[in-house]
Amino acid sequence: MSRIRKLLALSTVLLMLAGCALPPATQPRAAAPMDFALQHGLQLQVSPWVDMMPRVAKEYETPSCANLIVSFSIRAGTDGFPPDLEVSSVRLTKLGVAGMGVRELLLDWDALIHHSSIPRWAETRFSGHVVDAKVRETYLIETLSSAKDWSSNRAAVSGGWVPRSWFKERTFRGVATGCPPLGWDPGDTLEVVLQLRAGTQRATLRSTGLYGAAS
Repeated sequence: MSRIRKLLALSTVLLMLAGCALPPATQPRAAAPMDFALQHGLQLQVSPWVDMMPRVAKEYETPSCANLIVSFSIRAGTDGFPPDLEVSSVRLTKLGVAGMGVRELLLDWDALIHHSSIPRWAETRFSGHVVDAKVRETYLIETLSSAKDWSSNRAAVSGGWVPRSWFKERTFRGVATGCPPLGWDPGDTLEVVLQLRAGTQRATLRSTGLYGAAS
């Protein structure tokens, strides 16, 4: 009996040692929270353009540079918009092949007087230039939309006739303004990135638009 007890005790010790040698069980990694823009099926359309209307400034007053206008429109999926939706920032970046900026003739005073120097042209590439625009207003509005257009200004009249392929839709819209840089020309493709928040959640939406194409 004593021999059996010794074998049982030895087996117990070996099992305990084997258990200590096993690596600790790995805890399953918590899944990352889903971006609420994906959860709510948010989609973005943008229209960046420049207001060319002249402005009147008082004497010795430097006029503010805010004639770069970015109109944006967000549509939601079947779950609608998340509560307390806000746009915290708007950033524009020029895409595509670098374009040439304004070509300016450079001449020093000696060249102007004696005409002894060959004129030089100043050329600057502006691809990738980034502009941060300031959000001026956001609002919810019901208009007529189509499958590919939810930024039009077609009024949704209650009880009115709706054209074929158009439907009433509630969209989240807004306007941001900034300072247009040199080297951005009408027809350039711009990427517009919106940083969103809804309560403690954060999300990002991005879209492209043609510069100078006002809706």
